[in-house]
Amino acid sequence: MLPPSSDGGDVVKHLIADDHTGRPQHYYAETYDELLEQMRRDAFIDSESNEDYMAGVAQRAKLWDRSVIRTDSAEHFLVDMAACGQVTLDTAD
Repeated sequence: MLPPSSDGGDVVKHLIADDHTGRPQHYYAETYDELLEQMRRDAFIDSESNEDYMAGVAQRAKLWDRSVIRTDSAEHFLVDMAACGQVTLDTAD
């Protein structure tokens, strides 16, 4: 269990997103929203909003391996991505 943050979400200090090229991307932030924003900015596919980014990723994941990823919040999105093995969430101290 991750400790609560000041905004009521969880503190996520480290996220590793494997781009399947052997060069994982590392993101560091205090909230899920901040992690999501970083991932969206680094994405190869331009998205105007975090919501558009989450919807696109969830759709591609479903097509790829039938993963179901919620897009109603950054927290649900990233937790589901981790559960599907798409990212690793860590509390790197």
